[in-house]
Amino acid sequence: MLQTYGKSKNLNNSYYINGPRFNNVYLESIRMQSSFMKFEFGELHYQHFMSGKKTTILFLHAFHSSAASYSQVCDVLKDQFNVVCMDFPGHGLSAHVNIEQYSWYYSLEGFTAVMLEFINNLKLENLF
Repeated sequence: MLQTYGKSKNLNNSYYINGPRFNNVYLESIRMQSSFMKFEFGELHYQHFMSGKKTTILFLHAFHSSAASYSQVCDVLKDQFNVVCMDFPGHGLSAHVNIEQYSWYYSLEGFTAVMLEFINNLKLENLF
């Protein structure tokens, strides 16, 4: 089950998310969009700005992190590239995986399968 967290707007139209999995994480609110994609284990969260550029940069976070980790660099790059930041299963705003039923999704192979399906579903091309 996804939880919602409090958001507060500051003077420059940016948001900070506060909650048990976020500690005042900066999110650019003006142009980055937040979306979800359905998977067998639940919903996968991602942030994106698709500007129609030829090249797309896909940001993949490290363990115990989230798509929000890249908000500042995406703010700099989004006018030059399409940018996509994916939350892996159980991270950020993505659904936590039921370990008894879908433990494979927490393996390296599972993360890879999710990433490839994500790329294919969004039809991302010229990807870096």
